[in-house]
Formats: sequence, C-alpha cells, structure tokens
Amino acid sequence: FKYTFAGMAPCRDMRFGRRTMPDWLAAFVTLQPRCLVCGYSSKWRSQTCVLPFELDTLGPWFVEFQYAAAKAPNGTPGIGVVDAASLATTTDRETCVKFVTQDLCCRLSGDLSQRSTGHFAMSLSPYDGALFTNRSQEETCNCAQLNWEPIRKQQSEWNSPLHCGFLLENRCLTFFRTNNGGHWHSGETACKSLPDFVSPCMFMSSYVGYSLIRFERLWNSPPDLCPHCDAAFHGFAKPFRSWP
Repeated sequence: FKYTFAGMAPCRDMRFGRRTMPDWLAAFVTLQPRCLVCGYSSKWRSQTCVLPFELDTLGPWFVEFQYAAAKAPNGTPGIGVVDAASLATTTDRETCVKFVTQDLCCRLSGDLSQRSTGHFAMSLSPYDGALFTNRSQEETCNCAQLNWEPIRKQQSEWNSPLHCGFLLENRCLTFFRTNNGGHWHSGETACKSLPDFVSPCMFMSSYVGYSLIRFERLWNSPPDLCPHCDAAFHGFAKPFRSWP
C-alpha cells in the first residue's frame, strides 16, 4: 500500500478520537468511494467540492467518477482539479471553507474554475467536453471544448450514469469518459503544465437540475481505451479563449 500510493496524501490530519491515524490508514479512509452530490434542486449553490487528498502530478494517477445529470437547462457540473497549495494558503474571506464530516470533503463557495482567484483550477463537463480553467498567471478565466460529441441530452428527464475521470502524468492533465457501450476514450491533453500537487474536485456554477456525482476509485494507471474510436476524440472543437 505504501509504495502503490506514494505521491498521494490526505489533505489534512485524520484522527480517530484524539489519536492521529497512521498514514496508511488515513490514505485508506480518504480513498473510499463517496457521493459528492445526489438529487435535484432548482438552485444549487455554486461550489467547488474538493476530495480529501492531493496527488503528485508526476503520476501516473487516474481518478474515476460516476456521473449523471438531467433536467438541466443551463449546463452541467464539472470534474477536475485545483492547485493543492492554494487550498492551504487562500485567505479569501468570500470563499467559505467547510469540512463536511460525513464525506471528509472540503466545500468552497463558488466554482473556482470559472472564477479568477489567482490560483490554478480546471474543470470538464463530461457530456459535451466543455472545459473551464483559471490559471494563476492570468487575470481572466478561459474556456474551450474538447473534440467530443455530446453523449447525453442534459435536458432529459433522466440519463443513465456514465463513468468519467482524468489522468495525471508528467505534469499533464487528460480527461476520459465512457461511451454508450461502456468503452473508455480519452481527449486532447487539456493542460501540460500542472502545479506540483493538485486535489480532485467537483465543480458547480449556477446549476439547475438533477445531478449524481460519485468518486469511485483512484488508479495508478489509465483504463484500457477503445482501439477503434479513441483517436477520433482528440483535438479541440473550440480552442482556449477568454471567458466570459
């Protein structure tokens, strides 16, 4: 366990009663599957839900989610990463940080991938490949779109869950999802200069609708890809540009 998960660390001290958990037990607890959001709302709070661990972006790491959205007229939630160092140093009083004891996640006010804060964050909407990023050296956010065809109708009354995730390797970030047949495919590398450590996240911005997002597992290798279709999903349908 120690060598398999070298480069992964809980975001904070884990305690059992008054005693600090040993590293192996803290890692085991933080990597348990957990539901980040489930249900319908006509006015979800804009938020960034940070999983309770950070990863060395040299990798390789693959973070897998189960994902569904429906009855959504104005976009869908995202999955992605935020600079782990920014979580420890932020002093923004408008960003409310709350550790939720049930799921150990850190929930911050606002979608950090769509808000210029001076810290790196990037999100992907798996249904259509929409990307949003906030880079530390830029004053505005940016958006782009992967060369992915829409796989679900977000306005539908119900959509069956799909699996999605991202690969961290050599400071690069690449997103993946499953197709209707359950086969994985990747996309163009979305970022080639990640911070040294990032934390996986779920992002919501002015969302209306039903959503199910569940952290499934952490792998130390990417999934097997569909050999017949993967190359067709590379490239960008829309390159990065300033947003809004």
